[in-house]
Amino acid sequence: MATVLTGSALMDGALLVIAADEKCPLPQTREHLTTLEIVGIKNIVIIQNKIDLVTQERAEKNYEEIKNFVKGTLAENAPIIPTSAQQKINIEFVVEAIENYISTPTREIEKEPKMIVARSFDINKPGTIPDKLAGGIIGGSILQGRFKEGDEIEIRPGMRIGDKWKTATTNIVSMQKAGMRI
Repeated sequence: MATVLTGSALMDGALLVIAADEKCPLPQTREHLTTLEIVGIKNIVIIQNKIDLVTQERAEKNYEEIKNFVKGTLAENAPIIPTSAQQKINIEFVVEAIENYISTPTREIEKEPKMIVARSFDINKPGTIPDKLAGGIIGGSILQGRFKEGDEIEIRPGMRIGDKWKTATTNIVSMQKAGMRI
């Protein structure tokens, strides 16, 4: 859940996907909406998916379940788009809603680079002393500036040594975006 909260805090908006062939809300749907409320994400588009698997009457009942579920929440006025991802029904309306309800923030790429780290992976054996660290992997969201291979970066707060924090500095060896080397 910590990773979900951290990752959610980096998002500019969210798609809340709810299956039309199941009663709403399921426990995980309730958890996901609670997460959005905790981190304050207000730009939400609700996707009522799998409409191809139910009758029109069930789709309409599910729509009402969704409306009742989000009533009084920050998603109360979010658009609800009936879709079938498998059949590619109404996908163009999802794209339109994303463009209209989830604004892309302006990123100042000329400023000094700054990134919020959402997760990290240690490639070192447990107990490796700082001078012998071989590296690691971080993932997150770049708020401003640009990074490139070879850049020296500072990671804060860094490493905890006893009861103190030591800022870590390292160099970027490689970069990937969505699994592709950049």
